[in-house]
Amino acid sequence: MWWPSGRSLAEALPDLFDQWPEDGSRIVRVLFSPPDWDDRPRSVPIRGGRVKTGCFPMDDTRTLVVTTLEGRRYHLRVVPPDASPAEAAASMTTSAV
Repeated sequence: MWWPSGRSLAEALPDLFDQWPEDGSRIVRVLFSPPDWDDRPRSVPIRGGRVKTGCFPMDDTRTLVVTTLEGRRYHLRVVPPDASPAEAAASMTTSAV
């Protein structure tokens, strides 16, 4: 699960990368749902380079798919930035099931 601080993917992704576990593999691609974001960058600058981004069809999935160098895919549930703490907690409960 990921709870970004805003609706700009270009501004939020570097924070996700900074929080990615060091023992995890390097992220090489991110797929996103366009209605969830105010921008639709083709790539995003991150510490040490850039990461390519792409989008799903125009649906509101509240999902981010992160692909690593080894080809592993992680599906992260995106909590809307304007969600209340109670809504975020409910989202965590739902995604844990």
